[in-house]
Amino acid sequence: MRRIARKRVPAFLVLMPLGYLAVLLRNYHLGAPVLDEWELMTMFPKFYEGTLSTADLFALHNEHRLLFPRLIMLALARLTGWNQAYETALSVLLAAGALGLAAAQLRATQRQTGRRLVMLIPVLSLLFFSLSQWQNWFMPSQFLLFFHALAAMAAILALSQPALTAKHFAAAIALAVMTSYSFANGLAIWPIGLLCLVIRRSSGRLPRAVVEEALPRDQAATRTSLFFSIIWAAAGAIVIALYLHGYQSPSYHPSPWPNLRHPLGYGLYVLNYLGSPVVNFSVPGATLAGAAGTAILIGGSLIYLKRSGARAAITLLPYWTLALYAVSAAAITGFGRLGFGIEQATSSRYITIANLFWFGNVVLVLLVTEKNWSRYAAAAALALFAVLVGANSVYGTLKWTERYAFRLPAKAELISGGTDENLLQRLHPNPKLVIERREILKKYHLGPFRDKQ
Repeated sequence: MRRIARKRVPAFLVLMPLGYLAVLLRNYHLGAPVLDEWELMTMFPKFYEGTLSTADLFALHNEHRLLFPRLIMLALARLTGWNQAYETALSVLLAAGALGLAAAQLRATQRQTGRRLVMLIPVLSLLFFSLSQWQNWFMPSQFLLFFHALAAMAAILALSQPALTAKHFAAAIALAVMTSYSFANGLAIWPIGLLCLVIRRSSGRLPRAVVEEALPRDQAATRTSLFFSIIWAAAGAIVIALYLHGYQSPSYHPSPWPNLRHPLGYGLYVLNYLGSPVVNFSVPGATLAGAAGTAILIGGSLIYLKRSGARAAITLLPYWTLALYAVSAAAITGFGRLGFGIEQATSSRYITIANLFWFGNVVLVLLVTEKNWSRYAAAAALALFAVLVGANSVYGTLKWTERYAFRLPAKAELISGGTDENLLQRLHPNPKLVIERREILKKYHLGPFRDKQ
């Protein structure tokens, strides 16, 4: 009986956040385009008329080149008549993929260290499926952020493999390209990946207990040689140059350059961005959470390295680089968005990326605890973390159900062909744009008009 309970209770805890999310998605799916989705749909006429070009796919959307999300969106539109429920389902699958990657990495680290890290999987499930990301769950085109986070995570974990093979390296480059052309922050994957390769080269011999399938030392040294670093740097330079070719900052966004004169505000923005997965409902709370997470990352790493030696860098490498990627994303976003105010950093759409920061932190908490008292303290810290993430999820639920009720009459106005601008403005700040582009949906039988022949 105890054996059954030991298996079923963790499985229940892992699946519970997903079940809660599924119920809400089923009951509160709006089924009408909102905000940026009205901008993205301009590619549909060219797509259906056969005139869509590569330049259209690479075109800037705000600061982003959404090549891969656009391709996925077009494919789903063709297959489903742009039934946005499929995009939402894709978001869930991508989040599940991220949790699966995290679980696989925890098991690998558990084999290296002997620490029971798989106990963190229910906590990570609560984090990855949190309703604090409500904008990304309920605005279906935001699957692009789950795609982006999964691609970045997979690229970093591929580079962090103890035995870095040519296949791992090639996969990491392909995933890094997907990361870069799905969200602007993805350009950070190239310096982060290069840092990862440099740390590998400078970490000395691999520990014998890394993994059973680790390559012999001479082969591992060859595969993590300077050659890989040069190839990575060259690929990154090409991708970044193509990204920046013809780049123009959106005219309706504040200039980022004055932000350099406000280092304190910039730092607070970054801390709020990083702290939002834990406390999204309070700017001071998000600031404190971001500062605490930064202290855990730095302090925990130093303690573990001092205790386990320099070769422990290989063990920490995936968690360092994932956390550093989230920090880089926060820094890039802050540079372009600080002009909107520090509170903009707590936008729920950024939480999907900031979750990678906390994945690294919760692992460090367990790795640095050895004595009984410290393990009790770690258990208490993880319990508090779970409570705060759960409260964040409840807050996200309230935010979306409120927005859902607010936008439901606008959906009815859209479908009925009405022109009440006060209602249609709930779908996009420019109601005239909604009226104009509604004709695109009607002509090609897309979205809420897909069944109307």
